[in-house]
Amino acid sequence: MPGQVLLLRIFLFFLFLIPVTVNGQWVLNGKVIDEQYGDPLPGASVSFLKTKGTGILTDVNGYFKLVIPKNLKDSLEVNFVGYKKAIVGFDESQTDTLVVKLVSSTVLLNDYIVTFKREDPAYDIIREALKRRKINNPFNLKAYEYESYSRVESYLSSADSSSINGMRIFKQMRTKAKELNIVKDSLGNSMIPIVAAETYSNYYNSNNPQAEREDVVNKNVKGIGIDDVDAAGDLLTGKLNNYNFFNNYIRILSKDFSSPLGDGCILNYKYKLKADSDLVDGVWCTRIDIKPHNPAALAFTGTIWLSINDYAPVKLSLQTNNKTTINFIENLSIEQHLAKGESACFPVSTLSKAEVVDPQNLLPRIYVSYLTLNSNIVANKLYEPNFYYQLADTTISEFDLKRRELVARLNSSSTVPPAIFSQIEAMRNLGAVKQNVKLANVIGTLYYPVGQVDIGPITRFGLWNDVEGFRPGVALRSNQYFHANWQLAGSIAYGFTDKQFKYSSEVAYRYRNKRNSIWGASIQKDILPLSIVGENNSEWVNANAFMRELFITSTRWAAIAERLPFYQNQNKVWFETDLTAEIRQKLSFHNSSLKDVQLSPMRFNDLTYSEILLEISFMKTQKKIRMKNNRQINMGGMQFPRFTVWLAKGVKGLLGGQYNYQKVYANISQKNINVLGLGHSFFQINGGYIFSKVPFPLLRTHQGNESIMIFDRGFNQMKYAEFVSDQYVAFNWNHSFDSPLCDRVPVFAQLSRYLRCRTSIYAGLVFGSLRNENKVLLNQWQMERPLGLKSLTFNKPYIEVGASLDNIFRFLSVGYFKRLTYTYSGESKGGIKLAAKVSL
Repeated sequence: MPGQVLLLRIFLFFLFLIPVTVNGQWVLNGKVIDEQYGDPLPGASVSFLKTKGTGILTDVNGYFKLVIPKNLKDSLEVNFVGYKKAIVGFDESQTDTLVVKLVSSTVLLNDYIVTFKREDPAYDIIREALKRRKINNPFNLKAYEYESYSRVESYLSSADSSSINGMRIFKQMRTKAKELNIVKDSLGNSMIPIVAAETYSNYYNSNNPQAEREDVVNKNVKGIGIDDVDAAGDLLTGKLNNYNFFNNYIRILSKDFSSPLGDGCILNYKYKLKADSDLVDGVWCTRIDIKPHNPAALAFTGTIWLSINDYAPVKLSLQTNNKTTINFIENLSIEQHLAKGESACFPVSTLSKAEVVDPQNLLPRIYVSYLTLNSNIVANKLYEPNFYYQLADTTISEFDLKRRELVARLNSSSTVPPAIFSQIEAMRNLGAVKQNVKLANVIGTLYYPVGQVDIGPITRFGLWNDVEGFRPGVALRSNQYFHANWQLAGSIAYGFTDKQFKYSSEVAYRYRNKRNSIWGASIQKDILPLSIVGENNSEWVNANAFMRELFITSTRWAAIAERLPFYQNQNKVWFETDLTAEIRQKLSFHNSSLKDVQLSPMRFNDLTYSEILLEISFMKTQKKIRMKNNRQINMGGMQFPRFTVWLAKGVKGLLGGQYNYQKVYANISQKNINVLGLGHSFFQINGGYIFSKVPFPLLRTHQGNESIMIFDRGFNQMKYAEFVSDQYVAFNWNHSFDSPLCDRVPVFAQLSRYLRCRTSIYAGLVFGSLRNENKVLLNQWQMERPLGLKSLTFNKPYIEVGASLDNIFRFLSVGYFKRLTYTYSGESKGGIKLAAKVSL
């Protein structure tokens, strides 16, 4: 009984305190309106005049609610952009809604009244968010790390709209999709899974100095046409999906989208406050709708939520519209959730979706989704610099059920249904799929896989030119199924006019070590135009393998007699390795013999030279991917400049070498450079110096282009073999006006919005010369047979300029190029050239 009395007394005590607490404060309801028109003013600031630390914004209807301590002696200060500040008193006896009328700011000038345009309150909030970017941006931390789970899913639409629906492969896949009860799209059409991948990795980032490391721990990859699973698993990691909206631009699929929270965002976006008190992920936020000024600009439409307390982004839901200037991509969307860590905002969930479309409707629509979940985020934990450059253990286990359950528990998210992997495997086993995957592989790589070998490049199976006539041939190489370390390659061809066999053979051993070391040896006999003898083709060393092969094939096609061709016999050995994560070194020895195709009695008919060549390249890379055959590719490498130096030493008397000489060449190049928001540029700078007296095949022959195709790594109005130098500097630059800022310029905006075209400008120039000893030697040779070779002078560079209209029918470029110097009577100074560019 005494215990019950005690409980009753405690209950009565707290019951007594409740009215005391309530009576210690009171609630003031108010509304802010325009005095002249009576319109509500959403986002107006309401705060106490004397008492600091308390304030609120009006909602979308202009209302506010303040909890005021009892007996507080103060006034309200009300502010709104474009209106005069109001000081309003209040009283505890106030029971009705307090209406505050604001007067617009006006300036009376004679008979004119200038009124400030009302600005949506969202702009003030955005400006505050921009002021705090430095605090909220994780890139301003010393370091950070997290665990990341990523998931990629890709499906083909089975809707009866594309031209291939009647093909056997598509019928089989559609039937199998219905049989397996695979998910359907919003219209009820069966979805055909083609890629599913999930990876779990540990990511580390240091901002001073800039360094990063990502270790893939688990992965599970399955796809139609994806044989190199090792590379795909590393490629599809979450790092590529963690967009940082604190940057000025968001790079997506090599395109720079204007960030709604970047510098100059107000020039690119319209903002509208939709709510001042949304609860998102447990945080009270203001909700702001955004859309671009120009619908065709590389910008987003959608909604962002900013924390009321510190203006940090909590959620972004963004998408493109049907007028956005990006090829083959529709309904691109990004939804990102962020969490405030110790001192910055980190993305904890990012879901990107897109649809890949064929404008000609020849191929079915592809749906792609990319989910990234980050957890266990740690800020400002630094490691030794070497830690970031160490490669993780290459043994990566497959995703197990326990890891998948752990990810789901940490992130409250569903995992990839394991059935999707078995579904893709069922699709891969269809007969028609196996056949067409091989065909697609041939088109994309120029090789046709047959067991342990790849037949190709197919471009060498049949050629024709005016020296060899018809040239049939065959080439092949071993693949990863032959051996993980040893690679063999060879080719043979025959010219029916010159009655000469051409052949090549190569063997290479790739170590599966952290430095990606390779040694190799090769022999070759073939026909080469002067422009690619020695290091003359250095512009192409950094191009991708597909483009390099097309370039090499083009040099052996059609009218090559005018390109000063030679028969070359070459023996070569080399070794290359990574010195650091950014620096790669290659040391090689060449013994080459050149024979003039014209067979005239010339001093250099059987020119032989032996050369030791050291090549050093520097490139900062975002990620290196190791393929199954141990080849490595760099992801995002051309986001940074690539610098390469060649040092060559000719040795007289070694294996018949006829000349002692020294050369040095250098090349620096970069593409997709965002230039002050004015678009993207590609540039290349070449330079070189030959220290010795050498015959003209060993001089530098500048890359000309007499074809109808645009050549952005050479000179479009220069002849194939026109200028040679022993000292030179060359520059190529191409700039595409494809940025949000350019979309604000009327001419570019109209081209972008209505014609979906883009414009580019081009410039190329060469400063070069020949020292007198090499000039005299060249003139002596040309007295015996006119070669048409000329030398430049440094005080008169070769210059050409051009402009092109790109993206015509989404793939065609038409440009006009004009030669400004070294113009000759009777020769064309300019011309129109074409290019087929498939770009986003």
